[in-house]
Amino acid sequence: MPKNTVSLQIDGIDWQGWFSCQVTRSIEAIAGGFSLGLTNKWEEKQKRLPIACGMSAKILLDNEEIINGYIDTVSHSFDAKSHSISVSGRDKCADLVDCSAVHNPSQFINLNVLDIANELSKPFGVSPSSSAVLGAVFPNFKLETGEKAFDALVRALKQRELLAVPNRQGDFVLTKLGDERMESGIVQGENVLSAQLSMDAKERYSCYICHGQQQGNDDVFGKACSTKGQVKDSEIERYKPIIVRASQQGNADFMKKRAEWECKVNRAKSVSLSVKVQGFRGDSGELWDIGKTVFVKLPFLGIEQDLLIVSTTFSKSLSGGSITDLSLKDLDAYAPEPVESSASASGASGGGNLSLYVQQAQSAKAENQRISKGKV
Repeated sequence: MPKNTVSLQIDGIDWQGWFSCQVTRSIEAIAGGFSLGLTNKWEEKQKRLPIACGMSAKILLDNEEIINGYIDTVSHSFDAKSHSISVSGRDKCADLVDCSAVHNPSQFINLNVLDIANELSKPFGVSPSSSAVLGAVFPNFKLETGEKAFDALVRALKQRELLAVPNRQGDFVLTKLGDERMESGIVQGENVLSAQLSMDAKERYSCYICHGQQQGNDDVFGKACSTKGQVKDSEIERYKPIIVRASQQGNADFMKKRAEWECKVNRAKSVSLSVKVQGFRGDSGELWDIGKTVFVKLPFLGIEQDLLIVSTTFSKSLSGGSITDLSLKDLDAYAPEPVESSASASGASGGGNLSLYVQQAQSAKAENQRISKGKV
């Protein structure tokens, strides 16, 4: 059975015995992060551990690689009884986030999105891959002056309805979420230590109005070049309109799709679930992994459906043992923004389930009606 051991590997040397650790990976952050702490009893002849900022580092859980990057910060301290060290760092992809895209020429001609990802990542020692259809090539993709490498990549990805998700080797994968799932489930009474369901309707609106432009021609010009699409969210009963501007050109049908997408994503993002489980692995022995769907059954919270694992935080301490904190959402929260040529509207939920927000709202209304009738 796995012992939930944590080691920091620097130049092939494993530093173990950390009294506290935290490793976080998320589909919302291209670079995973880690922090480790170690305290030893003071000895007169004891030396500092040979660990310094900028060193390459790997984090292994039970000898299984989960972070491959660099050390960002190191802190040494001591008192009369002990000495301690704390180390933190991120995946290799952190350099893509921190640094500007420097490329000569500052444009890419007739390259697909994976080609562009490779060109942007190569100087940083990052090797992207793809598990999805890449779409058409870009006739001319231009970098903006001073633009961060990852920001440029995100611009390209949006136009091909793709996401960049970090893997455990410090690289990333271009993908569409929902294709992979965990063998293990999250089930109340079996492997759940605690769970919290949060709902926030501040970013929900009764009406989404999307404004944009379309290319003019001999038949379409003047005011006709301005386009608009509108969609209502029947679940929001108060008057709460919002106007959004499309980042791409398109006709009225496209603007409506763009408004539907805004409505769908806001609905899905308004509900989040946090679950704490013992250990770093599910019942099948696999590490809990981001970007995968998992079956969740929490009767006390009224949840029984597939949800997407958005982030995982593996932590270990002397007092709390080994714990994994999981953040989960509806798959629709990460639905790709439609592009002008896309024929896919928002339609049904990406996960094939009734929206988690809708379930909670319907359940609350039904219970309220039941109580009201009981008082009559």
